[in-house]
Amino acid sequence: MSVWIQDLTYREVADYLDRHGEVIVPIGSTEVHGPHLPLGTDGYEAIDYAEGIAERAELLVAPPIWYGDAAHHMHKPGTISLQPETVVAVLKDVYRSLAHHGFRAIITFNGHRIANLPVISIASRAVKKEHPNVAFASIDPLTMGTTHRRLREHDGRGLHGDEFETSHMLFKHPELVHIDRAVFSHGYVFETRFLTQDLLAGGDGMQYYLNADEQGKLAPLGHIGDPECATYERGEALFDAVVANGVEFVSDMRRWVEDGKHIVGATGAEGRELMERELAWRERATGADNAS
Repeated sequence: MSVWIQDLTYREVADYLDRHGEVIVPIGSTEVHGPHLPLGTDGYEAIDYAEGIAERAELLVAPPIWYGDAAHHMHKPGTISLQPETVVAVLKDVYRSLAHHGFRAIITFNGHRIANLPVISIASRAVKKEHPNVAFASIDPLTMGTTHRRLREHDGRGLHGDEFETSHMLFKHPELVHIDRAVFSHGYVFETRFLTQDLLAGGDGMQYYLNADEQGKLAPLGHIGDPECATYERGEALFDAVVANGVEFVSDMRRWVEDGKHIVGATGAEGRELMERELAWRERATGADNAS
């Protein structure tokens, strides 16, 4: 059976809800990704990852949302941007519909990195107020810094139409990639150690917001990073790692949702004990990652 809600009948969805309550909502963007990648790269990533997680964790996926907040990429033709309020409104209506039908955990997979994070947060928090018994979460490859840093070839190479997005598309949609057009691209807004185009750099950082004209000057071809070092193999390795992380998270969340909510908090000595317990399982997880 398909994991996609749009492929199912209402009875098949009802049967699923008798057993489980989790659903993934994939959202991307339609925007410039350089001369070598299609405008729908963020959408393809959201769809591919959501489907990979759903197939392995046995949950459903809502129809994808191909549009996001992409005003800063309007310097190149083909980019389609929604107002942030519009994206929030769309997400809220999708979340409300799913909650109405009995889904108890709504997990948004974001393929559009930083730009979509605020609207996902706003929409999730708003609908959470209306449906306090529904769990909301989001998955974004950008937050998996350890995974990316382990797999990438070079530091400081951006994360938009770069080695990772290009590698993903080479792995999943090679017919849409024009690797012969791939070229290194980098820039900066002004000289400061607090701003970088390497979204995985870590360290102390600040935010600076660009309009489309400024973004066009920063990224003349519409991408930032090094797509020249992209490979099918790196795309496959990243896909497997992100999906494995997603499956682990969804499985943990499923136990929490379906076995009964048990948020635990404490202060003083009990709080320190909880912290030590968290540090211990984080260390075990990190050790397993390093061993692989």
